[in-house]
Amino acid sequence: MDLVEASTERTTAATDALIALAAIAAIVAIRRRTDPSFARAVWLSALGATAAASALGAVAHGIALRNGVRDLLWQPLYVALGATMALFVVGAVNDWRGAGVVQASGVGPVRLVWTFDHNGLFHLVQLAGLTLLALGL
Repeated sequence: MDLVEASTERTTAATDALIALAAIAAIVAIRRRTDPSFARAVWLSALGATAAASALGAVAHGIALRNGVRDLLWQPLYVALGATMALFVVGAVNDWRGAGVVQASGVGPVRLVWTFDHNGLFHLVQLAGLTLLALGL
């Protein structure tokens, strides 16, 4: 098997391989530190789809393949990317709904630095989520 000639394709393949390894490492870590739940299953599935798409991407970008084979390889890659996106949406909605439970629960007051009621605690969750979203965009 030969590598593709374009150096940019080889670096894309290498970063795809790193993403696959990072997703697998995240799966192992999450399985070790969290109890089984719906949310855990969704996020593990999302990470598994990410690993699959990235591994396929490493092959598609890095190995010199005949056009028909390369075209065929992109089909499951696109399915894995679609599954990744769908599962991320399900996981995010589930986690956001969980944050809403904090607000609806009437928990509080809780003193961190200042005193927060259930609304203030929910806003802290929103701030953390928005910050992570912005950092990821």
